[in-house]
Amino acid sequence: MRLDANNNGRIIYRIARSNLTGSKVYTLFSGLTIILSITFIMVMTLFLQGTQTAEERMLQNMQHVIYMNVSKERMEELAADERTELVIPYKDNGVEFEISGVKYKFIYMKSQKDKIQTYVPAEGKEPEKYNEIVVDKSFLNGIGKGCRIGEKLSLNTENGPEEFVVSGYTGRNQELSSYTVYVSEEFAEKNPSMRAVEYTALVRIAGAWDMESSGFESAVYQIAEDYGVKRQDVNINGRFEESLREDNTAGYAIAFVSLFIMVASGIVIYSIFYLSVSSRAQQIGQLQTIGMTEKQIRKMVRREGDIYVPRQSLCP
Repeated sequence: MRLDANNNGRIIYRIARSNLTGSKVYTLFSGLTIILSITFIMVMTLFLQGTQTAEERMLQNMQHVIYMNVSKERMEELAADERTELVIPYKDNGVEFEISGVKYKFIYMKSQKDKIQTYVPAEGKEPEKYNEIVVDKSFLNGIGKGCRIGEKLSLNTENGPEEFVVSGYTGRNQELSSYTVYVSEEFAEKNPSMRAVEYTALVRIAGAWDMESSGFESAVYQIAEDYGVKRQDVNINGRFEESLREDNTAGYAIAFVSLFIMVASGIVIYSIFYLSVSSRAQQIGQLQTIGMTEKQIRKMVRREGDIYVPRQSLCP
Protein backbone atom coordinates (compact mmCIF):
# COMPACT_ATOMS: atom_id res chain seq x y z
CA MET A 1 0.00 0.00 0.00
CA ARG A 2 1.33 3.43 -0.91
CA LEU A 3 1.63 6.08 1.75
CA ASP A 4 -0.37 8.51 -0.47
CA ALA A 5 -3.55 6.61 0.28
CA ASN A 6 -3.22 7.06 4.04
CA ASN A 7 -3.25 10.86 4.52
CA ASN A 8 0.47 11.09 3.81
CA GLY A 9 0.52 14.89 4.27
CA ARG A 10 -0.35 14.63 7.96
CA ILE A 11 2.05 11.72 8.51
CA ILE A 12 4.92 13.59 6.77
CA TYR A 13 4.26 16.61 8.99
CA ARG A 14 4.38 14.46 12.14
CA ILE A 15 7.57 12.71 11.07
CA ALA A 16 9.20 16.04 10.24
CA ARG A 17 8.25 17.49 13.64
CA SER A 18 9.54 14.38 15.39
CA ASN A 19 12.87 14.51 13.53
CA LEU A 20 13.27 18.19 14.25
CA THR A 21 12.57 17.74 17.96
CA GLY A 22 15.13 14.99 18.18
CA SER A 23 17.87 16.78 16.24
CA LYS A 24 19.09 19.30 18.82
CA VAL A 25 22.50 19.81 17.20
CA TYR A 26 20.82 20.65 13.88
CA THR A 27 18.50 23.10 15.60
CA LEU A 28 21.36 24.79 17.47
CA PHE A 29 23.64 25.28 14.45
CA SER A 30 20.84 26.40 12.17
CA GLY A 31 19.69 28.93 14.76
CA LEU A 32 23.20 30.27 15.22
CA THR A 33 23.65 30.54 11.45
CA ILE A 34 20.48 32.59 11.02
CA ILE A 35 21.27 34.85 14.00
CA LEU A 36 24.86 35.45 12.83
CA SER A 37 23.67 36.18 9.29
CA ILE A 38 21.20 38.80 10.48
CA THR A 39 23.83 40.30 12.80
CA PHE A 40 26.45 40.53 10.02
CA ILE A 41 23.97 42.17 7.66
CA MET A 42 22.97 44.74 10.29
CA VAL A 43 26.59 45.52 11.22
CA MET A 44 27.69 45.91 7.60
CA THR A 45 24.66 48.08 6.83
CA LEU A 46 25.36 50.38 9.76
CA PHE A 47 29.08 50.54 8.92
CA LEU A 48 28.52 51.44 5.28
CA GLN A 49 25.83 53.98 6.11
CA GLY A 50 28.10 55.53 8.76
CA THR A 51 30.99 55.76 6.30
CA GLN A 52 28.78 57.41 3.69
CA THR A 53 27.38 59.89 6.23
CA ALA A 54 30.89 60.84 7.41
CA GLU A 55 32.01 61.36 3.81
CA GLU A 56 28.99 63.57 3.06
CA ARG A 57 29.59 65.68 6.17
CA MET A 58 33.20 66.21 5.18
CA LEU A 59 32.25 67.20 1.63
CA GLN A 60 29.65 69.62 2.96
CA ASN A 61 32.55 71.67 4.38
CA MET A 62 34.82 71.63 1.33
CA GLN A 63 35.08 73.58 -1.90
CA HIS A 64 33.77 71.97 -5.08
CA VAL A 65 36.40 73.52 -7.32
CA ILE A 66 39.48 75.73 -7.16
CA TYR A 67 40.05 78.42 -9.79
CA MET A 68 43.68 79.58 -9.81
CA ASN A 69 45.26 82.80 -11.10
CA VAL A 70 42.12 84.91 -10.68
CA SER A 71 42.26 88.71 -10.43
CA LYS A 72 40.50 90.58 -7.63
CA GLU A 73 37.88 91.90 -10.06
CA ARG A 74 37.14 88.41 -11.39
CA MET A 75 36.96 87.17 -7.79
CA GLU A 76 34.24 89.71 -7.01
CA GLU A 77 32.34 88.81 -10.18
CA LEU A 78 32.53 85.11 -9.32
CA ALA A 79 31.11 85.83 -5.87
CA ALA A 80 28.19 87.74 -7.42
CA ASP A 81 27.42 85.00 -9.98
CA GLU A 82 24.19 83.13 -9.15
CA ARG A 83 25.84 79.88 -10.24
CA THR A 84 28.21 80.02 -7.25
CA GLU A 85 27.06 79.40 -3.69
CA LEU A 86 30.22 80.60 -1.95
CA VAL A 87 33.59 82.02 -3.05
CA ILE A 88 36.55 82.28 -0.65
CA PRO A 89 39.62 84.28 -1.78
CA TYR A 90 43.02 82.76 -1.07
CA LYS A 91 46.61 84.01 -1.51
CA ASP A 92 49.91 82.30 -0.80
CA ASN A 93 53.21 83.56 -2.17
CA GLY A 94 54.88 80.25 -1.26
CA VAL A 95 57.78 81.88 0.60
CA GLU A 96 58.72 80.40 3.98
CA PHE A 97 60.41 82.32 6.79
CA GLU A 98 61.89 81.41 10.15
CA ILE A 99 61.99 83.00 13.61
CA SER A 100 63.51 81.45 16.75
CA GLY A 101 63.82 78.15 14.88
CA VAL A 102 60.11 78.16 13.98
CA LYS A 103 59.11 78.18 10.31
CA TYR A 104 56.06 80.03 9.01
CA LYS A 105 54.50 81.51 5.90
CA PHE A 106 51.93 84.23 5.21
CA ILE A 107 48.53 83.27 3.81
CA TYR A 108 45.49 85.35 3.13
CA MET A 109 42.03 83.82 3.23
CA LYS A 110 38.70 84.76 4.71
CA SER A 111 37.71 83.17 8.00
CA GLN A 112 34.90 80.71 7.25
CA LYS A 113 33.19 78.28 9.61
CA ASP A 114 30.84 76.29 7.37
CA LYS A 115 30.41 75.22 3.73
CA ILE A 116 34.13 75.83 3.17
CA GLN A 117 36.05 75.48 6.41
CA THR A 118 39.17 77.65 6.53
CA TYR A 119 40.01 78.88 10.02
CA VAL A 120 38.06 80.42 12.88
CA PRO A 121 39.75 82.41 15.67
CA ALA A 122 39.20 80.82 19.07
CA GLU A 123 39.84 84.25 20.57
CA GLY A 124 39.78 87.69 18.97
CA LYS A 125 38.85 88.41 15.35
CA GLU A 126 40.16 87.88 11.85
CA PRO A 127 42.73 90.44 10.67
CA GLU A 128 41.43 93.63 9.06
CA LYS A 129 44.34 96.10 9.14
CA TYR A 130 47.65 95.77 7.30
CA ASN A 131 49.67 94.60 10.34
CA GLU A 132 47.03 92.42 12.04
CA ILE A 133 47.48 88.64 12.04
CA VAL A 134 45.89 85.44 13.37
CA VAL A 135 48.19 82.57 14.40
CA ASP A 136 48.04 79.21 16.18
CA LYS A 137 48.63 78.93 19.91
CA SER A 138 51.52 76.55 19.26
CA PHE A 139 53.20 79.15 17.03
CA LEU A 140 53.11 81.73 19.82
CA ASN A 141 54.41 79.17 22.32
CA GLY A 142 57.18 78.15 19.91
CA ILE A 143 58.55 81.68 19.61
CA GLY A 144 58.17 82.33 23.34
CA LYS A 145 55.15 84.62 23.21
CA GLY A 146 51.97 84.43 25.26
CA CYS A 147 48.50 83.89 23.79
CA ARG A 148 47.30 87.44 24.23
CA ILE A 149 45.23 89.61 21.94
CA GLY A 150 47.28 92.65 21.01
CA GLU A 151 50.62 90.84 21.40
CA LYS A 152 53.20 92.49 19.13
CA LEU A 153 55.49 90.36 16.97
CA SER A 154 58.38 91.25 14.74
CA LEU A 155 58.26 88.83 11.80
CA ASN A 156 60.53 88.53 8.79
CA THR A 157 59.02 89.30 5.38
CA GLU A 158 60.59 89.65 1.94
CA ASN A 159 60.90 93.36 2.72
CA GLY A 160 62.72 92.70 5.98
CA PRO A 161 61.33 92.56 9.54
CA GLU A 162 57.89 94.07 10.05
CA GLU A 163 55.86 94.54 13.20
CA PHE A 164 52.54 92.74 13.52
CA VAL A 165 49.78 92.71 16.11
CA VAL A 166 47.93 89.51 17.06
CA SER A 167 44.24 90.23 16.46
CA GLY A 168 43.26 86.64 17.23
CA TYR A 169 44.56 83.12 17.54
CA THR A 170 43.19 79.70 16.65
CA GLY A 171 42.58 76.93 19.15
CA ARG A 172 45.10 74.64 17.42
CA ASN A 173 47.89 73.76 19.81
CA GLN A 174 49.68 71.09 17.76
CA GLU A 175 53.35 71.40 16.91
CA LEU A 176 53.93 71.66 13.15
CA SER A 177 56.99 71.75 10.90
CA SER A 178 55.68 75.00 9.39
CA TYR A 179 52.93 77.33 10.64
CA THR A 180 50.44 79.58 8.88
CA VAL A 181 50.25 83.26 9.69
CA TYR A 182 46.86 84.54 8.48
CA VAL A 183 47.05 88.10 7.22
CA SER A 184 44.48 90.72 6.22
CA GLU A 185 43.21 91.57 2.74
CA GLU A 186 45.02 94.90 3.03
CA PHE A 187 48.33 93.10 3.59
CA ALA A 188 47.61 90.81 0.62
CA GLU A 189 46.97 93.87 -1.56
CA LYS A 190 49.78 96.16 -0.37
CA ASN A 191 52.68 93.92 0.59
CA PRO A 192 54.91 93.76 -2.53
CA SER A 193 55.53 89.99 -2.45
CA MET A 194 51.85 89.20 -1.81
CA ARG A 195 50.53 91.78 -4.28
CA ALA A 196 52.45 90.11 -7.11
CA VAL A 197 50.51 86.87 -6.58
CA GLU A 198 47.08 86.35 -8.17
CA TYR A 199 44.15 85.11 -6.12
CA THR A 200 42.97 81.54 -5.90
CA ALA A 201 39.20 81.12 -5.61
CA LEU A 202 37.77 78.34 -3.45
CA VAL A 203 34.28 77.87 -4.89
CA ARG A 204 31.12 75.95 -4.10
CA ILE A 205 28.76 75.53 -7.05
CA ALA A 206 25.09 76.29 -6.34
CA GLY A 207 22.89 73.17 -6.50
CA ALA A 208 25.88 70.89 -7.12
CA TRP A 209 24.49 68.08 -4.94
CA ASP A 210 21.52 67.74 -7.28
CA MET A 211 23.66 67.52 -10.42
CA GLU A 212 24.88 64.52 -12.37
CA SER A 213 28.66 64.19 -12.55
CA SER A 214 28.76 65.24 -16.21
CA GLY A 215 26.48 68.21 -15.55
CA PHE A 216 28.61 69.33 -12.62
CA GLU A 217 31.80 69.16 -14.69
CA SER A 218 30.16 71.11 -17.53
CA ALA A 219 29.01 73.82 -15.11
CA VAL A 220 32.51 74.11 -13.60
CA TYR A 221 34.24 74.55 -16.97
CA GLN A 222 31.52 76.87 -18.28
CA ILE A 223 32.06 79.21 -15.33
CA ALA A 224 35.82 79.05 -15.92
CA GLU A 225 35.35 79.95 -19.58
CA ASP A 226 33.03 82.84 -18.73
CA TYR A 227 35.62 84.41 -16.44
CA GLY A 228 38.69 83.72 -18.53
CA VAL A 229 40.15 80.99 -16.27
CA LYS A 230 42.37 78.63 -18.24
CA ARG A 231 41.51 74.95 -18.18
CA GLN A 232 44.84 74.06 -16.53
CA ASP A 233 43.95 76.49 -13.72
CA VAL A 234 40.77 74.57 -12.85
CA ASN A 235 41.14 72.03 -10.05
CA ILE A 236 37.94 70.05 -9.42
CA ASN A 237 37.45 68.39 -6.04
CA GLY A 238 37.78 64.77 -7.15
CA ARG A 239 36.16 63.35 -4.02
CA PHE A 240 33.06 65.48 -4.50
CA GLU A 241 32.82 64.62 -8.19
CA GLU A 242 33.22 60.92 -7.33
CA SER A 243 30.39 61.19 -4.80
CA LEU A 244 28.08 62.39 -7.59
CA ARG A 245 29.04 59.37 -9.72
CA GLU A 246 28.55 56.88 -6.92
CA ASP A 247 25.52 58.27 -5.12
CA ASN A 248 24.08 54.76 -4.70
CA THR A 249 27.37 53.00 -3.96
CA ALA A 250 26.48 52.35 -0.33
CA GLY A 251 23.11 50.91 -1.33
CA TYR A 252 24.70 48.59 -3.88
CA ALA A 253 27.39 47.55 -1.40
CA ILE A 254 24.80 46.78 1.28
CA ALA A 255 22.74 44.75 -1.20
CA PHE A 256 25.83 42.84 -2.38
CA VAL A 257 27.06 42.07 1.14
CA SER A 258 23.56 41.04 2.25
CA LEU A 259 23.21 38.74 -0.75
CA PHE A 260 26.64 37.23 -0.13
CA ILE A 261 25.85 36.56 3.54
CA MET A 262 22.45 35.11 2.67
CA VAL A 263 23.97 32.77 0.08
CA ALA A 264 26.73 31.71 2.49
CA SER A 265 24.13 31.13 5.22
CA GLY A 266 22.01 29.13 2.79
CA ILE A 267 24.98 26.91 1.96
CA VAL A 268 25.68 26.34 5.66
CA ILE A 269 22.03 25.51 6.40
CA TYR A 270 21.89 23.24 3.35
CA SER A 271 25.01 21.43 4.59
CA ILE A 272 23.38 20.96 7.98
CA PHE A 273 20.27 19.60 6.27
CA TYR A 274 22.40 17.28 4.17
CA LEU A 275 24.32 15.95 7.15
CA SER A 276 21.10 15.55 9.09
CA VAL A 277 19.46 13.61 6.26
CA SER A 278 22.61 11.53 5.62
CA SER A 279 22.77 10.53 9.27
CA ARG A 280 19.18 9.28 9.01
CA ALA A 281 19.79 7.05 6.03
CA GLN A 282 18.49 4.01 7.93
CA GLN A 283 15.26 5.81 8.85
CA ILE A 284 14.72 6.97 5.27
CA GLY A 285 15.36 3.43 4.03
CA GLN A 286 12.68 2.12 6.38
CA LEU A 287 10.24 4.80 5.21
CA GLN A 288 10.91 3.86 1.60
CA THR A 289 10.28 0.23 2.50
CA ILE A 290 6.75 1.06 3.65
CA GLY A 291 6.06 2.97 0.43
CA MET A 292 7.36 6.57 0.83
CA THR A 293 8.56 8.00 -2.48
CA GLU A 294 11.58 10.28 -3.09
CA LYS A 295 9.19 13.18 -3.61
CA GLN A 296 7.63 12.55 -0.22
CA ILE A 297 11.06 12.32 1.47
CA ARG A 298 12.02 15.69 0.00
CA LYS A 299 8.67 17.05 1.18
CA MET A 300 9.39 15.77 4.69
CA VAL A 301 12.77 17.58 4.74
CA ARG A 302 11.13 20.79 3.48
CA ARG A 303 8.50 20.45 6.20
CA GLU A 304 11.29 20.35 8.78
CA GLY A 305 12.50 23.67 7.46
CA ASP A 306 8.97 25.12 7.43
CA ILE A 307 8.46 24.09 11.04
CA TYR A 308 11.91 25.28 12.13
CA VAL A 309 12.16 28.72 10.54
CA PRO A 310 8.96 30.24 12.05
CA ARG A 311 9.99 28.87 15.43
CA GLN A 312 13.41 30.55 15.15
CA SER A 313 11.89 33.89 14.07
CA LEU A 314 10.38 34.20 17.57
CA CYS A 315 13.83 34.13 19.17
CA PRO A 316 15.07 37.48 20.55
